[in-house]
Amino acid sequence: MFFHVADEKMRPGNAGQVAYWRVDDFYQAVDHAQKHGAKLYRGPLTIEENQAICQMWDPFGNLFGMQGLILV
Repeated sequence: MFFHVADEKMRPGNAGQVAYWRVDDFYQAVDHAQKHGAKLYRGPLTIEENQAICQMWDPFGNLFGMQGLILV
């Protein structure tokens, strides 16, 4: 797990720090979260070594991030 630093889109106080969860299959995890009420906020973005990253709102208004492998 790691944290996203504040920037122009995520200012301090908007949702606090963003905790990222490392997942084995990125798109499967995003789909699972969406089926349970989460909504994409930022991303997904493809990053190094065949990985992707995104931020999502959960149904309770909490912001969280995910990072994981893009499995083909």
